[in-house]
Amino acid sequence: MSVRRVCEYEVSLSGEGSNRFILPQLFFDNTIMTDVATTTDKPLFTAVEIEQFEADDVVAGSAIGKMLSILFLYTVAAMTLVGWWTIDSQRPAEVAPATDSEPANH
Repeated sequence: MSVRRVCEYEVSLSGEGSNRFILPQLFFDNTIMTDVATTTDKPLFTAVEIEQFEADDVVAGSAIGKMLSILFLYTVAAMTLVGWWTIDSQRPAEVAPATDSEPANH
């Protein structure tokens, strides 16, 4: 049979006053149920899983490296194009050849 009890804790956060926190605790057969996990010697992952993680890391690292290389080349190409466009727009316009209707010695 389970009984729910509420425990009241008084904690001073700033040192000047105290704040009260009401935390529920469940008691089952006179045993406190906590969120603390018991430590065991059993490894979290098996050796096969660790090898798979390492293989996945290699694939992900390779994909990220390729993506960064492509983005770098795109940036260099865009920078070159914009630089050429800026220099080309600053050149003086070519002088149009004189037509027959205008006097040559004007």
